[in-house]
Amino acid sequence: MTDKKITFELKRMDDMEFSEISQRYEEFFSGIIDSDMFFAVKSANENKYTRLVGLLDRKLKFKSGTFGRADLQYGRNMLYGWFLEDLFLELLKKNKFVASVTLFGGDKKHDFFEENEKINIFGEKTTIPDFDLILKNGGKLLLELKSAAKNIFSIKKGNVEQLIKSFVAYEKLSIIIMVDINIGAYEIKGLDYFKGQKLFVNQRMEGQLCYEFPVPQKPFCKLLDEDFTVFSNKDIRNNLMVEKLLLLKRAKDLGKKELEKIIINKLKIEKIEEQFFYQKELSREKIAEIKRKNKLVRMSWQEIKERLG
Repeated sequence: MTDKKITFELKRMDDMEFSEISQRYEEFFSGIIDSDMFFAVKSANENKYTRLVGLLDRKLKFKSGTFGRADLQYGRNMLYGWFLEDLFLELLKKNKFVASVTLFGGDKKHDFFEENEKINIFGEKTTIPDFDLILKNGGKLLLELKSAAKNIFSIKKGNVEQLIKSFVAYEKLSIIIMVDINIGAYEIKGLDYFKGQKLFVNQRMEGQLCYEFPVPQKPFCKLLDEDFTVFSNKDIRNNLMVEKLLLLKRAKDLGKKELEKIIINKLKIEKIEEQFFYQKELSREKIAEIKRKNKLVRMSWQEIKERLG
């Protein structure tokens, strides 16, 4: 495969039919993954899509809720992410620095099934990474796969914090691969990238605090030669959040229930305080922008009343 980028019509993942997303993935992975393997992965996910549509045709709803989205769009978004994970699993197996790669945790099984007249999910979104990598140099990494289709490459601060928690829980560093499914490109960053990065309130993500992520520019074929060893050599133990989480782990291990509760509540308070600070900053910026556009808005209500007689 060459470095040429294929440009599709900009669309949200959940607005695409299965035939459209599979055509898109086939274009991007052609020549990198064996065609028989691609069609095996495609067939498995198409069966899941057929199962999903059948459940929705019976007017069943998702047990977990859909966070304001239509059931079909929610299911598509979930399924197309699984489809991409399955393809990246095969791609990562071919990387020259990787000894082995497996799906991690709840991602080991992806599917829809009926339970008590509701649609339930194996491998529903979890707070742990997607892949477990063992490198040929003995290094170990966890990898989180993120995808976007409308040039929105941001990541929630909460997602980064969950990956930091994974380091504390599994003693493995996590890295993030962001994928642009409109041009078939990716970008990788380790957790150290976010240190010093400016947070912002992202109204497109329910007003949550987010980091901007670099725009993906590397074609998928480049992943075969991606040197993951540069990430496995890093250490984030001096990260303030890691230090706090290690204190929490130590309190749990020692059975110090009172200290454990104190630490948990301190972390909750700090999260609320941070959200409040950035929301306040956003409000100040919006007010300042209005005042810049209309300087007379500073006029008091009394002055307005007098002018109107």
